[in-house]
Amino acid sequence: MSWSEIWRMIKEEKRTGNPLANYIHKLLLKDEKVVLMFDNADDDAELDPEGMFSGSSKLFTIELDMKLSA
Repeated sequence: MSWSEIWRMIKEEKRTGNPLANYIHKLLLKDEKVVLMFDNADDDAELDPEGMFSGSSKLFTIELDMKLSA
């Protein structure tokens, strides 16, 4: 599957409201990276029990290298 086809699928999933697809901000295909975007207003008390990331809504991105393993 080509990268352009993958990006087309991601955009379609975003359009249909897939919550996971909405985190994908962009693909840096030349560098084999993906950029995810989060809003700390989406915080989950279970994931952040001490409230370290709560507060005003701020967008932030995380760049993941797809060449590395989890």
